[in-house]
Amino acid sequence: MKFKIFFLLLIITLSFSNDEHSFKLKNGTKIIGNIISENDEVYELDTKMGLVQISKKDIKKFECIFFMNDGNVLVGKKVSSSENEIILDTEIGVFKISKTDYYLWLPRFSNQAYISLMFIIAILK
Repeated sequence: MKFKIFFLLLIITLSFSNDEHSFKLKNGTKIIGNIISENDEVYELDTKMGLVQISKKDIKKFECIFFMNDGNVLVGKKVSSSENEIILDTEIGVFKISKTDYYLWLPRFSNQAYISLMFIIAILK
């Protein structure tokens, strides 16, 4: 009986949830779907192609800096994004950040890239 109730609640939750996450893989593949479950190694997604499991080591991640509304600054690797939230893997843990909780995010470059960018901006002015 408990299994039937759990399954029914899962179906209802999935039918009302429209928070599709976008994952970019190292090989160039892009997969969009709702996260059903996750563990230390795998995300399980409900996609238009059916149920898909993505290994976390296959996800292409890039460094980002998030400036939060409360004054905090989070630096980490962007794992996934949706219309409402972003999953950020930092040194202190994995965060699901609502898009209303930050006011700016920037990709993180090396210091040489920032210096080069500033040089180009100065020349163009």
